[in-house]
Amino acid sequence: MGIFRKDAISAVGSYDTGTVTEDMDLTMKLLKPRDTLSYEPNCISYTEAPETIRDLIRQRIRWYGGTLQTLVKHRGHWWRHGTLSAIFIPYVYLSMFFVPTVEIAALVLGVFWAVRGLWFGLVGVIALSVAYEFISSFVAIYLDKDDMRLIWVTIPYVIFYRYLVDIARFQAFYAAFKHKVGWTRAERYGGLEKKIEITTR
Repeated sequence: MGIFRKDAISAVGSYDTGTVTEDMDLTMKLLKPRDTLSYEPNCISYTEAPETIRDLIRQRIRWYGGTLQTLVKHRGHWWRHGTLSAIFIPYVYLSMFFVPTVEIAALVLGVFWAVRGLWFGLVGVIALSVAYEFISSFVAIYLDKDDMRLIWVTIPYVIFYRYLVDIARFQAFYAAFKHKVGWTRAERYGGLEKKIEITTR
């Protein structure tokens, strides 16, 4: 959820249509001259998440492709803008390019080790990866004061989900390179009101 003052939006030229992540684009436009955006950790926003793998992939391709469009758009003098330059842009570059590359490389290396029968190294790498993800999940759940049973979602994340998202990232890079990133939306099935009612009881 993003909340912006009308005068602040008008001062930077409002929304642009050149990217499919217009909220991120607007945020960067606001951060560059002002460096005054605030984060509210207690803000709650309800949304309807994708319910199929196909819709999830389509959503993530748009997100990552739009992020790449935004980075290219604001690439000039990116190091001159305070928090945006020191934290936000480096973080986005790491999460968009470095992390998926390392994960795919680790997967390929794991397959190579398995084929060569190097099970000790393979099991060790998997154990370290799972331990790291469990620690990250524990910290996130603890900080959000959420249900600790959610930590078990880490298992399908490590085995399946992160590689699925990496594939979506690389598809988004290809689409952006071909200038074929477009607006796609996940199918909406309704029932959000009932889910909100259950959650807020």
